[in-house]
Amino acid sequence: MSEQPRPRITDAEVAALPIAAGRAELLEQIMADTTTSTRPTSTSPTARTTGSARRWLVPATVAAAVGVVATLPLWVGGDGAGADRGAVATTPPSPTAPAVAGTLPALVAPGWTLHDIEARPGDGEIDYRDARDREVLLQWDPIAAGDPAYDQYYDGDGLGKGRPVEFAGGEARLWGTDGDVRIVREAVGGHLIVFRAELPEQQALDVAAQVRLVDLDGLAALMPDDVVTPDTAAQAIADAAADVPLPPGLDVEDIELPGVNDRYELGVAVTGTAVCGWSEAYFAARDAGDDAGVQAAVTALSGSQQWAILQEMAATGDWGSVVAEVGDAMAAGTLRRDDVDTSLGCAELRAG
Repeated sequence: MSEQPRPRITDAEVAALPIAAGRAELLEQIMADTTTSTRPTSTSPTARTTGSARRWLVPATVAAAVGVVATLPLWVGGDGAGADRGAVATTPPSPTAPAVAGTLPALVAPGWTLHDIEARPGDGEIDYRDARDREVLLQWDPIAAGDPAYDQYYDGDGLGKGRPVEFAGGEARLWGTDGDVRIVREAVGGHLIVFRAELPEQQALDVAAQVRLVDLDGLAALMPDDVVTPDTAAQAIADAAADVPLPPGLDVEDIELPGVNDRYELGVAVTGTAVCGWSEAYFAARDAGDDAGVQAAVTALSGSQQWAILQEMAATGDWGSVVAEVGDAMAAGTLRRDDVDTSLGCAELRAG
């Protein structure tokens, strides 16, 4: 996830889209100017059009302490206005869900609801919103002290080294101004943890004080029911793939979705894997002069906009447009291998 993964895509960004939402943005693009809230250009196909989610990353000082999870639930909110247009959290988990100490950040502050999530032990991002649609973003990335990128961006863009603060049970550094505050620390496990908030500095610090570190199971236990966890992934994938035609040689059990993810990421995994497979079948058939094989691939993708999971995703992102463009190019005979890999991130999908 050293590359910017999953800010939501705009119409201008749909063309060049490597998948891997948390691992698909160049590190050089991650350092946004702290005096503004402008996000770097996204090339991620998993990015979404609604909301203002974006990825930021700046290196931090080394810290080893691990926090202990509090039991405040993620879904505690004010008057319900926080259930904004992109929110994925609709049903709270049990308040008694266990919380386990670990190295992944989770916000347990009242008034903040989950907006979207893509989380793995090594990298990930969680976006929270309040009733005013202000954003708190938690991101972690496998960059540690000693990595050249760590030193390069520790003092990136002339921001200096920030000022020392405590965050998530350890020493950290703070950069920014009111309305754009970021705090970064290095966690046990060798990855940076980034907190960024669209809040005045003191409010940001108050919210940051309620970030705790959990392991993947602890994070999953804090999620609403509609979030896909390791325990629910197999069934969620099967359900999402129910009306998606799979290419020869691909079974639903072959589709992978590691970690803890919202349903948008579920849709990317299912449809992306299927479309990559059909593209491979198309190229193989075309190269072999197999007209029937070419037509089978074209037919499979011609109805993609009717797939239920893509219709669901259309409310929050443009991934369906990416899939449609691949199908259109395939039907026109203009599809190129490089275009598919760039648009869909097939190599990362195959790697899980």
